Amino acid sequence: MSKFINIQGEKLHYAVSGLAGAPWVVLSHSLAANMSMWDAQLAMLEARFQVLRFDTPGHGKSDVASDEISIEMMADRVAQLMQQLGIQQAHFLGLSLGGMIGLGLAIAHPERVLSLVLADTTAAHMLAAAPMWADRAKSVDDGGMQAVVDGTLHRWFTPAFAQKEPAKLEQVKQMILATPAKGFSAACRVIPRMNFMPRLKEIACPTLVIVGAEDEATPPFHSHALQERIAGAELVTLASAAHVSAIEQPATFNAALGAFYASLAHH
Repeated sequence: MSKFINIQGEKLHYAVSGLAGAPWVVLSHSLAANMSMWDAQLAMLEARFQVLRFDTPGHGKSDVASDEISIEMMADRVAQLMQQLGIQQAHFLGLSLGGMIGLGLAIAHPERVLSLVLADTTAAHMLAAAPMWADRAKSVDDGGMQAVVDGTLHRWFTPAFAQKEPAKLEQVKQMILATPAKGFSAACRVIPRMNFMPRLKEIACPTLVIVGAEDEATPPFHSHALQERIAGAELVTLASAAHVSAIEQPATFNAALGAFYASLAHH
């Protein structure tokens, strides 16, 4: 059952499922997506955790923020969501934008984060990429999500996946097109300003970094940088996956998650 909650005067769409009384895991999706991005992970996580999913501000059924909200502010909203739901601590799993939010949460609210999974993400974008983000925002301001959907799908998946899984691709296409244009362009404006690099050394919770070997949106060197700078972090590279590895290679993605969570249980 999905529900709405009021955070900072705006409604946030969320859903809770899974094993009553178990530890919590919070899932945070990518740009231009919504909580359904995690459908292929749900069964596996619900067997082990209480699962909290939400639509990032400006995405899915959550309100588009009236003012621009930075990645740090998005992370604060996750902390507020947890607080309002009475969730003291949780494991956090984020992909792309969701991983950036996870970094923000682990840095600003370390007491809330039991572990961190950072998939296909980065702590900072290259300065050279700023004009690209501005172009994307402008394209959508002018032409709606239709203007970026094909380019997004091209970055998210390998050509092999597009050929092999046309029905899944179509489903993802509809999810992208359903993203509020204003929410997408607002996120495009704040993403290039984020820089968590100098603070990665503060992250002390167990961390798993996952990257698709063919990710061109956040190429593997971004994941290597995370793994090198976060103490004790592990890195798993998934073959035949581009940016949204959780959808393209759910079996190997879920296996990496399972191994990581099993290793935490043994400590």
